[in-house]
Amino acid sequence: MTHPHAAPVVLLHPVALDAHVADWLDVPGLQALSLPGTGAPGAARPPGSLAELADRVAGRLTQPVHLAGCSLGGMVAMHVALRHPGLVLSLLAAFTTVRTDRDAVLARAEHTERAGAPALVDETLERWFTHEALTATPRPAPITYAAERLRTADTVALAATWRAIADHDVRDDLGRVGVPTTFVAGRRDRSVSIESVRAAASQVPVSRLVETDDAHMGLLEQPGRFSALVNAHVEWANSSHEIDH
Repeated sequence: MTHPHAAPVVLLHPVALDAHVADWLDVPGLQALSLPGTGAPGAARPPGSLAELADRVAGRLTQPVHLAGCSLGGMVAMHVALRHPGLVLSLLAAFTTVRTDRDAVLARAEHTERAGAPALVDETLERWFTHEALTATPRPAPITYAAERLRTADTVALAATWRAIADHDVRDDLGRVGVPTTFVAGRRDRSVSIESVRAAASQVPVSRLVETDDAHMGLLEQPGRFSALVNAHVEWANSSHEIDH
């Protein structure tokens, strides 16, 4: 059995991005996984559901891990924790939701198909980052990275991923999350309300809510702060495991 203190931290990224979201993070033992078929260029088959995507992630884990995810990655991480509890020592779900607005997300999928991924770069960046970050000179490297990934995203895969996200709803399952869980909510996040995250955290048996001043892509806009959040989460989760044993 993997001791929590020796376990790696695995990070799952937002839609259209990849494992390079971790390039600016400082987290000991961090391993970032790319989620195939979720928008980044490549030949991977798009996921039919987030449960399917979670199973793909579980198939790549060789030992129990501290699992962290941002936005889409946070949704997938929840599904991994629910479907493969033996592989998850703790869970960090950042800037994400336990239920999506199905109609709004399906509309985004249709908009993506009509306009094409490259045409959506500016509106997506405005939803993801603060105005201050987007107008900074020179543009911060993590934002340049996000813009390039969005510009080169596979339109078909991206639209299919939005459709998979549309059916995400784990509200009734939160009581089954049996590991220490940190929810991170950004006060400047235009995609996820703090109230909804607070309600979700209250349903997980061992959980805490951390509120920050971040926008939706806090891990890229404030990588130092996000690194500190992940490190603090792992320390808290390890302490929780010690108390249990």
